Amino acid sequence: MSMDKVAKERVRAILATHKPKPIPEDVEKEICQIVQRDEAEVLRKS
Repeated sequence: MSMDKVAKERVRAILATHKPKPIPEDVEKEICQIVQRDEAEVLRKS
C-alpha cells in the first residue's frame, strides 16, 4: 500500500473517532464577544 493511501486512511480514522474536549464556558463567551465586536465593525464599514 502506498504512503499516500496509508496517510489518507489514518486521517479518516482519526476524523471518525476523535472526540475533542469542549471549550471552557469562559473561553466560549470571550470568543462570542470577539466575533460580535468584529461583526459590528464590519457592518459599520459597509
